[in-house]
Amino acid sequence: MTRPGPFEQRLEAWLDEGPATAPPDLLGDVLAAVPATTTRRRPSGAGRRFTVLAGVARLAASIAAILVVGVIGFTLINSKGAIGPGSGPSPTATAPDLAPTIAPTIGPASPGATPAGVADCAPDVLSATVVAWNGAAGSRIAEVRLTNTGSAPCLTATLDRVSLVSLPAFTLDSSTLIQGANPTNPQPLTLAAGETVTAGVAASNYCGEAPAAPVTVAFELSNGAGIVTAAPVNQTDVSGVPPCNGPGSPGSVQMQPWAP
Repeated sequence: MTRPGPFEQRLEAWLDEGPATAPPDLLGDVLAAVPATTTRRRPSGAGRRFTVLAGVARLAASIAAILVVGVIGFTLINSKGAIGPGSGPSPTATAPDLAPTIAPTIGPASPGATPAGVADCAPDVLSATVVAWNGAAGSRIAEVRLTNTGSAPCLTATLDRVSLVSLPAFTLDSSTLIQGANPTNPQPLTLAAGETVTAGVAASNYCGEAPAAPVTVAFELSNGAGIVTAAPVNQTDVSGVPPCNGPGSPGSVQMQPWAP
């Protein structure tokens, strides 16, 4: 067991006496026993973690600030490089047109267009043919094809005066079964060399004598050049003769416009 030293013995005696004040020599011994320098306490585990986290936060904030400054600087440098001192805005570049150039196609003129230098179609260069007759509600409808057999374009019309005829028909007066009316507002139509157009011709109410075969249609050209008679379906064909629906009424024949 450790024996009490002089300081402990004197302190115990002083306390037993019920002191009112500390004796000067005892107070001096107490102060002498206290170290002149205080030892810094190491932070506890929680304090160390807080210190480390605070350091990491400060480091992250510094890095973020550096990145923001870098991005702003990079943007300013690029904008200055794109515009440059004293220069205006760069002109907008126009992409080259890489689409192939399509050459205009030379073909038959649309109705209403009259090309300069194109002659009227003569009857001897126009070949017409009745492809077939069809019956519909007391009428007979022919599908007719018209071809420019010449070596150059020629000018005709979209509508002609059409008649139902019995061949041989050298004139419309001698063998006409039903004569159509003059067309209303025919338009110019250019036919290229070798071009074929088609039209429908409807005939109705024939109440005359039985015609001689073959029966076909003839066109009185609107350009005034003459008459074009269509070749019949065959030499004995009379299927284009319409029935008599009204003996007291005139017959009718009319055409649709020529079209490719």
